[in-house]
Amino acid sequence: MGKRIFFLGAGATIADCPDAPSLKDLLGKMLSDNSTEYSLHKGKIRNFLSQYFFNLGGKDVSRYPLIQDVLSFIDAGLLNETYFNKDEKYLKDIRNAVVYLMSRTIEKGMQRPTGTNICRFVGKLEPTDIIISTNYDIVIDNWFLQTFMNKMNYGVKFRHSIDAKNKNLNTDAARPSEITAHCIDFGTALLKLHGSFNWLYCPRCDELDITPVQKGVFECMGSAVYCYNQFCTELYQPLIVSPTFLKSYKNRIIRETWLLAEQAIAQTEEIIFIGYSMPVDDYEIKSMLLRGIANNKKRPMITIVDKCPKNEKERKENKQYKMNYEKVFGLIGYQECGFEQYTKDL
Repeated sequence: MGKRIFFLGAGATIADCPDAPSLKDLLGKMLSDNSTEYSLHKGKIRNFLSQYFFNLGGKDVSRYPLIQDVLSFIDAGLLNETYFNKDEKYLKDIRNAVVYLMSRTIEKGMQRPTGTNICRFVGKLEPTDIIISTNYDIVIDNWFLQTFMNKMNYGVKFRHSIDAKNKNLNTDAARPSEITAHCIDFGTALLKLHGSFNWLYCPRCDELDITPVQKGVFECMGSAVYCYNQFCTELYQPLIVSPTFLKSYKNRIIRETWLLAEQAIAQTEEIIFIGYSMPVDDYEIKSMLLRGIANNKKRPMITIVDKCPKNEKERKENKQYKMNYEKVFGLIGYQECGFEQYTKDL
């Protein structure tokens, strides 16, 4: 097991991609874009919000609902079979529109990276290090492929490396590693708790296939992409856990990833949190962290890497983030140096 665990949140990506949206302004960015791209999705979502939340017309985007509130409202209806005088198909269609537009908005905000912090960070990793990430994006995944000679260790075994755009198997891109589903000591591991934009899941085969460099989830959401097992005719499903208060972690791949993360925490010497604010409502992650630490024979050191504050607002945010961690872990190490400086000193 790794001596160090790096726990990466959205802030680690934003350090290189400042246009990437944060969760609190994600819905606003999704719907405020004046382009005609994805206008059908935007129209569906606006009509839904007008009927069940409020009319967004004339509202500042900062006043838009939080995306996790919208998805939680939909998920509660689906879970309890209360469809708001609509049918189940309508509600699922709205949910798919929200998740698809969310994914596209995140991707659009990451097309113009301005920094090389992730590149520098990956280059300084040790084989025994473990990365736990809550991010869907594949910025760090792509640097893994370049740094580790087209090998990828997601902790869980994947079956095929596929080209979703041209709908065929890769023969010269990243190949499945030789690790087994419960082994994370084959080089640096990247454990993605909420899935990934390059993870496609076949429910019939119960297998994970990946699309290196490509965001295969978009191909899967935009058109029919069928399983590459010649004996299977099932459509792939995108394997991402969307931001809702009713998150489901029942998928086998996701469950195994969480189990591996908890096992790693139970044996590590230090956990370094970068770009993750430890929000008060993220109780699943807190529970996993606390269980892992409780089973660790020697309590690991907890280090928080926060942004270097530029103004009073950011100083107040940092103070709140630090307090969020102290309420969970008690004594922590805290650095207000920012991800860029941290990677230089690593």
